[in-house]
Amino acid sequence: NQTGLIDSIPLIVSSILSKKIAGGCDTVVLDVKCGSGAFMTDATCATALRDALVSTGERCGLKVFAEVTDMSQPLGSAVGNAIEIREARNVLVGEIDSPNTGRFRDFVVAMAQHALAAVGFDPSLAEARLADGSAADKARGWFTAQGGDFDAEFGVDPATEVLAERDGWISGIDAHAVGAIALELGAGRKSKTDTVRGSVGLEIPFPVGMRVSAGDVIGRVHSADISARVWAVSQLRSAIAISDGPVTPVSLVLV
Repeated sequence: NQTGLIDSIPLIVSSILSKKIAGGCDTVVLDVKCGSGAFMTDATCATALRDALVSTGERCGLKVFAEVTDMSQPLGSAVGNAIEIREARNVLVGEIDSPNTGRFRDFVVAMAQHALAAVGFDPSLAEARLADGSAADKARGWFTAQGGDFDAEFGVDPATEVLAERDGWISGIDAHAVGAIALELGAGRKSKTDTVRGSVGLEIPFPVGMRVSAGDVIGRVHSADISARVWAVSQLRSAIAISDGPVTPVSLVLV
């Protein structure tokens, strides 16, 4: 792969923690992903990685909090560059337009609460700062400091909708397949010389466990290339499974 990842817990731990230590951190909150869309697909391996990060960090003098969280399905509704930034901005300004964006918001707030508690602040500040707009104002300042515009419209390619073909419940969303589709559209690099296309991507509004009806929009494919869009629609439909009976939603936190 292009990032040179190696399936070695000691190497992963040293890579992650060395950056935190070099940056001067004394408290670290870590999110260890697990599932088909994560580097660690197995819960046992992901838990071992979490434990190694915590124990090694503490031996280095850090205060470490870590959880193993679900990546068997996309975390939010957006997969791609511009649309992921747009979704993050929407959460900051309170525009929650799909159940999956709500799930993403819940996760971000929970991690922020852990970070606040770890450094001695009231965890409820995470919700409070979203509600009073100060979280969005802080992000707006970060954008401005780097020459960006928090309130600008993002350039996203035209979309084709993926419709549910029958009534039922979302029983699975193959995160690995979703990532592969996004990569094929140009959202990432297959080789180091490839150019990333920031305007392409996918939207998946419903998480596992949600009931849908025939004709509901269960996905969108963004690409200026019509043939690529047609191909991706077919692939995305295959990546989203619908069952006849109710399905238990997947917990955000696994361990």
